[in-house]
Amino acid sequence: MLDGKVILVTGGTKGIGKATAQMIAEHGGKVAITGRNAADGEQTVAEIEAAGGDVLFINGDVAIEQDIEEAVAKTAEHFGRLDGAFNNAGIGALGGPLAELSNDVYDDVFGVNVRGVWLSMKYEIQQFQKQGGGGSIVNCSSVLGQKVLPGAGHYPATKAAIEGYTRVAARDYGAEGIRVNLVAPGIIRDAGLGGSDAPDDFQDLMFSKIHLQRWGASKDIGGGVMYLLSDYGSYVTGTILYIDGGYMIE
Repeated sequence: MLDGKVILVTGGTKGIGKATAQMIAEHGGKVAITGRNAADGEQTVAEIEAAGGDVLFINGDVAIEQDIEEAVAKTAEHFGRLDGAFNNAGIGALGGPLAELSNDVYDDVFGVNVRGVWLSMKYEIQQFQKQGGGGSIVNCSSVLGQKVLPGAGHYPATKAAIEGYTRVAARDYGAEGIRVNLVAPGIIRDAGLGGSDAPDDFQDLMFSKIHLQRWGASKDIGGGVMYLLSDYGSYVTGTILYIDGGYMIE
């Protein structure tokens, strides 16, 4: 599905990013992963290599421009090119009533979730252009980018911003053969999304919104990402792929 393609996965050392990186390698892709925790990165590399995959770990923070610039450059230098990217790196944030939210939390979550995605796209697109055009980017949003919960705080605004950047980039670079799409996960339990530590009544409420009647898994997201990165998605750009078990239906 991704034979020989070089894919960069930001935040690729755990959760959705790690599962997707493993799937890319299993399906013939060469994968570079970024992350802020070197130990997690080394563990992920060991697991992918043990399964026969070709992987590179780059320690860094997507909110720091030099780090993401170097991550793209090191990926292209190591593998010879860059064919696609999954901009997955993101953080959650404490919620609460809007008028009570703090500036510090705003700076942290927007720094990673919005600035980090913008910087990632900036340098990925520049690398695609150096190679003569073409390439595929998949950004990671959330159902909360469209459908918020009470007291959700800054987080939904960051995901809505990513949706806007995705559409802008798709329009700006489509003529160069660069596709830019977005996946919006629903409740993904093994990635810590969906309040698995929340009270039972809240969990029951969330489960009632999932029409497939099962919790999502990171590999569910990975499958959608691989489709959008691959040639099977070659006529898809500027779209949001909800992977949510039907959460967005109502």
